[in-house]
Amino acid sequence: MFDFSRLPLDGQLKPLDASDALFLEAFAELTNRHGKTERFGVSLLHRHFDLAPGEVLVERVDQESRTLTIRAEQTGTTSTPAHTTEWAAWDGTLVAIQRCLQKRSPRTAKAE
Repeated sequence: MFDFSRLPLDGQLKPLDASDALFLEAFAELTNRHGKTERFGVSLLHRHFDLAPGEVLVERVDQESRTLTIRAEQTGTTSTPAHTTEWAAWDGTLVAIQRCLQKRSPRTAKAE
């Protein structure tokens, strides 16, 4: 099980070092080899607050104001479809830690 509290707080992040550079180079080579350079990237795992059991970070986008909001929500509390956008490799298992709600554009909604 993913223990979000084990991640460092944003103010406790260590600067990148040589071993991080080697990992990032290997990641870049891997995504290039598999043709996934425009699909996957890397983020530095950290936290600004703790998550309660069953919570996940959820992205909401307001395209008009060009604003992205991320907040903690209980898994399954919205009926709006969402894509998982961030995972953590935790104890050898990929765990979804962030989702992005899908919002239909007015143009798409009219066509349906």
